[in-house]
Amino acid sequence: MPTVDATPRDVQWVNTYSSADAVFAYSEFGRDTLLKQCDSINFVDIASPAASKCFTPVADKRQHKSDMGLSPDTFIVGTVMRNQKRKLYPDLFKSFRKFLDLTDDNNTFLYCHTYYPDVGWDIPRLLDEYGLSSRVLFTYKCKSCGNISVNFFQDTMQVCDKCGKFANVMVGLSNSIGEQDLSNVYNTFDVYVQYANSEGFGMPQLEAAYCGLPVMSTYYSAMESVIDNIGGIPIEPLSYYLECETGCNRAVPDNEAFVSKLIDLHSQKENIPKIGSDIREKATNHYSWDKAAEAWAKHINTVKIRDPRETWLS
Repeated sequence: MPTVDATPRDVQWVNTYSSADAVFAYSEFGRDTLLKQCDSINFVDIASPAASKCFTPVADKRQHKSDMGLSPDTFIVGTVMRNQKRKLYPDLFKSFRKFLDLTDDNNTFLYCHTYYPDVGWDIPRLLDEYGLSSRVLFTYKCKSCGNISVNFFQDTMQVCDKCGKFANVMVGLSNSIGEQDLSNVYNTFDVYVQYANSEGFGMPQLEAAYCGLPVMSTYYSAMESVIDNIGGIPIEPLSYYLECETGCNRAVPDNEAFVSKLIDLHSQKENIPKIGSDIREKATNHYSWDKAAEAWAKHINTVKIRDPRETWLS
């Protein structure tokens, strides 16, 4: 079950897949890419993951924002992406800057649930370059008292408002939060965006959809499949570039198109709950662990059981 995050696949990888007794995929994009490159792959089915039941809309979003330390009237464009090369934070920041300039809205913020420093971008430099130091929010968790807070960037560590200790650290792999706390983060968003050049699936899209958010994603790789299945908002690639490390094509999303679609959503704020509700319904209907398990069970039940002396006891 390979994570097909771009096309084409390396020939050696495809040869490995074709030697397997059975092959599954995470997405329709993965299935189509594999079968297009090799007709001798014994492809079985798509067994997409599902999001946890923790990810669900809150009853009162205004009150929830207030509980998270935000003004109930803020409009939040959010993303949950690790700070790594293929997550396009420079383009996201540049586009958000243009959105602010065109709308002149002082009550809209970008919320990036990410970490710095990591293996990707220089977040402080990007904030400074695009004049976004007071317009981009991040998640912090105190290593002393465990309090989770939302704040502007103040280095990787700051003083905790709750316990007063200098132990409030940006959330990341070494300072993680649980699914329910992550659901609380999603529910501060009004719109979710996945701005990446490729994805093997892109679980945050599904988690955001389960929380009843309009989902915008680069229309390429598995993100394309998710957007189609949940009725999300595609950001068409402007072009593609060949990555020398993998020989795969990576997408360059159309920043102008993203800004235009974000402005359109922003102008119809009253319709956003309905848009998000429709997306949630499609997401929960299409993606479930029961469906994934059924795909696996259906195949496993067709496999002839060999004599253990030929296998484990050979």
